[in-house]
Amino acid sequence: ALWVDEGRADVGMMFYLNELPSRLEFTLINDFKQTLVVAKEHPLAMYPIPTIEQLNQYRQLVIRDRIGNRSETPISSRHWHIDSYYHITALVLRNIGWALIPEHVARAEWYIDDLVELSTDNIFDSLWVEMGIVKRRDKAKGPVMVWIYQQIRALFDL
Repeated sequence: ALWVDEGRADVGMMFYLNELPSRLEFTLINDFKQTLVVAKEHPLAMYPIPTIEQLNQYRQLVIRDRIGNRSETPISSRHWHIDSYYHITALVLRNIGWALIPEHVARAEWYIDDLVELSTDNIFDSLWVEMGIVKRRDKAKGPVMVWIYQQIRALFDL
């Protein structure tokens, strides 16, 4: 979003984590639900429905954009920011902390046997993350931009 805002890119794809500047336009292309995961050996694994107090005792691994400007709001006061859900999952598997990651990542065949999904009943923030296209409002959609939007929408069957 920063590069689009600065005019260094015409269009970008991003997770919608926080409010965007009013000069940017976000078009939703898909969304996904997050799930709470820990490694099988992590102390939280023995709590099927962890409380916020229990989660706060351990490090949370939180998604953040690569530039470091936009991130998910952490639940735990002890947290690290990381720019990839796959890197977050790798650190969870090494027992570094717990995380909220997309369900499709947690349930992928290469992770499913080593992760424990815990209940999110005590997490009151939304577990849904929107993914979309961002562009400047003052830039028109030309034929190339229209084609890109169509291809991305087709990719996600929208």
